[in-house]
Amino acid sequence: MNTELLPEEKTIPGLLATMEMELEQCGRNFPDLISRSRQAVRIVKSSLDHLKSIILASEFPSKQEEIRFFKETKPRFVSELIFHCRVHQVQSSRPLFRNRIQEEYLSRQLARIEYFLQKHRAFYHYMQSNRQDQDEAYFLRGAVDSYLSMDDYFFNADTRFSTGYDYLVSCFRAYERLGSWISEELQGLPDPYFTNRSKPVKLVWTGPKAALIELVYGLQTSGVFNNGAADIKQIATSFEQLFRVDMGGYYRTFQELRLRKKNRTAFLDRLKERLNLRMDELERQEQSRLKSRAPHLKRP
Repeated sequence: MNTELLPEEKTIPGLLATMEMELEQCGRNFPDLISRSRQAVRIVKSSLDHLKSIILASEFPSKQEEIRFFKETKPRFVSELIFHCRVHQVQSSRPLFRNRIQEEYLSRQLARIEYFLQKHRAFYHYMQSNRQDQDEAYFLRGAVDSYLSMDDYFFNADTRFSTGYDYLVSCFRAYERLGSWISEELQGLPDPYFTNRSKPVKLVWTGPKAALIELVYGLQTSGVFNNGAADIKQIATSFEQLFRVDMGGYYRTFQELRLRKKNRTAFLDRLKERLNLRMDELERQEQSRLKSRAPHLKRP
């Protein structure tokens, strides 16, 4: 790993490209996850030191450039640092045996991510909705409000190289990625129910493809996978593998559903209606059984 900047690395895009290349090489050279994450942290720390020297040696040409740097560019570096640090922490403390204990441990890590996102949900929603109306307050140095200054991180941050909120953006990026990684680790654990009893039943989707696409978009919009970080492509691919169906052209189909004047969610509406009917029928059957037993429950 270089300690001095090469000519092409004296620009921020060049520095970013070099860091990403070194991280990719790190992934190939270190098959062990703990060793790989430790080396990745060293790579990103070095890149951040160089990035800081570039920023402190010059001035931003405009407020817009400063906002873009702290909102978009710097988080690409810092999120890598946070992600690999957290992976190292999670993997180093991960139980060695018993899938049930590992599952509980990894689920707790997901809960911590969810807690963090909920704690900062207002700013998280601001970023998720691509708003810009408060960018000057969030991403110009010296504009940090009193709320964020109570965060432990802010007291140790170099205000020449941080607005405070850029760190939160980095956390959002890192934790979304970390949540996906932990979810994949959970999925990779052998299921004792199936391994001890029977293999899962193979399911084939036999309904209309448009209905499945409607379901997939509904689930993605609800944010029920990977703490809301899973995109349409990831969910659609998983459903194609699970149900052995080709969902090609799902974006075009969704646009057709969206343009319907009536019953844009016909399949989801029908699901809800039929589920309610089933519940109502079960309640009627239960009430009927109770009435039939009532005479026998009376004392003589």
